[in-house]
Amino acid sequence: MHDGKVYRPPGHRVSRQGVTYCQRVFDDTFGWLFRELPEATDYGVDAQVEIVIDDTVGNLVTGKLLGLQIKSGRKTYFREPCDRGWLLRPKEKHVRYWSSYAMPVLLVIYDEIDQRGFWQLVNGICPALANAATGGWKVWVPETHDLEAPGSMLALRQIVGGGGHYTYELPDTSPWNTRRVSGVTVSFGPTEPLWRQPSFWEWQDYVELARPEVEPPNAE
Repeated sequence: MHDGKVYRPPGHRVSRQGVTYCQRVFDDTFGWLFRELPEATDYGVDAQVEIVIDDTVGNLVTGKLLGLQIKSGRKTYFREPCDRGWLLRPKEKHVRYWSSYAMPVLLVIYDEIDQRGFWQLVNGICPALANAATGGWKVWVPETHDLEAPGSMLALRQIVGGGGHYTYELPDTSPWNTRRVSGVTVSFGPTEPLWRQPSFWEWQDYVELARPEVEPPNAE
């Protein structure tokens, strides 16, 4: 009912809480630079983060960037638990946009009740993002990817080409279990950032070449 007054949309407060949480973690805990993008330019990425490292002189601004897609709300984004994590179903247009983005993109889901955020890479080689046979996409966000967990800062630095690797287990559910791939080690170095490697659009072919015995996925 319109009564001539201005009302805040019901989900706006929760949405802003997720953005504020990410800003606090990246700015205050990590010491990086968090830059929120204007809503008018939000087509699937809400913010960018620039990595800052300590060197012998001071805090070095590296020019290495991450894009963030921030989704907030327990009822909306944590409603599909899946094998030590949660499933989300992004829109096709966002998946395509992420795939063409010029930097790594993280999906961050924020639980406003527990005040915790969890992340997953959604471009580059991203085994956690897969087609569903019924149409659309699935992305799996593991509970081990707690944004404030001790290993997350190092893993995110590595994603933009800091060297080294990190490992996580894929869920024991379709379509991942049909590929017979129980885990993935993400490896890269300064000369080959993760997001410059074959995109997830090529991942099925990549897996079949690496593992000839793997059957094509048959997602539900």
